[in-house]
Amino acid sequence: MRVNVFDYLIIGQGLAGSLAAYFLMQRNKTVFVLDHAHRGSATRVAAGLMDPFSGKKPKKTWNVEKTLPFARTFYQHLEERFSLPLFYPKPFYRFFTNKEDLTLWKKQKTSPDYSYYIGNEVNREEWIPYLHTIGGIKIQEGGILDTKALLTTLKKEIRIQGDYHQTEVHYQDIQVDSKGVSWNKKRARNVLFCEGANVSNNPYFSWAGWQHAKGEIMTIECRPADLLPRDAIVFMGKWLVPMPNGEFKFGATYIWDDRSTDISESTQFYLKEELRKRIKTPLSFPMAFETAVRPIALDMRPVIGRHPQWPCVGILNGFGSKGTLHAPYYAHQLIRHFEEHTPLDQSVDVRRFQRFMVN
Repeated sequence: MRVNVFDYLIIGQGLAGSLAAYFLMQRNKTVFVLDHAHRGSATRVAAGLMDPFSGKKPKKTWNVEKTLPFARTFYQHLEERFSLPLFYPKPFYRFFTNKEDLTLWKKQKTSPDYSYYIGNEVNREEWIPYLHTIGGIKIQEGGILDTKALLTTLKKEIRIQGDYHQTEVHYQDIQVDSKGVSWNKKRARNVLFCEGANVSNNPYFSWAGWQHAKGEIMTIECRPADLLPRDAIVFMGKWLVPMPNGEFKFGATYIWDDRSTDISESTQFYLKEELRKRIKTPLSFPMAFETAVRPIALDMRPVIGRHPQWPCVGILNGFGSKGTLHAPYYAHQLIRHFEEHTPLDQSVDVRRFQRFMVN
């Protein structure tokens, strides 16, 4: 499609931008997507985990009761729509090196709020030949999203129904006025910023309380049977994830306030040593390393909504390491807000940070 006037200009084609574009195209809205496709994109590097828990303690991810069932239903819809496997339900196993942590998780399983997500204790004898552990717990309702396949599929759909241009976006080239926005002789009624970590440079939303966490991840070229007794996702302080293409991903690191996309030899050594501490198989497989920067709000929740002074300017960002879980629900909510004027959850509305805004 080659036109000069669109309903929406979308900046960024990571997970957030791709889903926003898809929900809009379902409403027969025209979209024009600009994407830099830079190597530091969190979506392109991530393992695509959907985990109902956050951190090492038995604490459910915020709002998981709403976002998890929505995400799973939505990914199933995409699979049926495009006749393509995208989401792989897999059991998670959290393993421990001390009895106190294992006891804590077993106790939490007895809580009605947690019994749906925490399964039974693992058969220790099955895993002892593979891992340095004293035992573990099975986590239910998790899985892996093939983010690369999803982005590729939705990019094709955007090119069919709308327009897509790969370029580095300079914010000064985006002009906002009372009638909408313009970029390089293109016009749109609205613009949605979904640019990930680059949001800190965005003159419209840089005030919204951003912090960044660099994540480094190691890819191991081997079969699941080479490392584990079964095809499952393992957490032992860091993730060991069997990917749909037959590789493993291990990591990731969390380095706050580092926005560089380089990965040092010391980091490579660190990840190798961390993996050696956890598995008993000698590491003789080819390895590769990637890095990305996660945009994270001060309160660790997504950031969506309209600019306080420019209603045609919107944002969908701040998913951190929980994009696979949270992005479908909040992308859908944002598009409904723009198209139907439905209210946003105040807990994710960008205006909660308006006090930081300098006029």
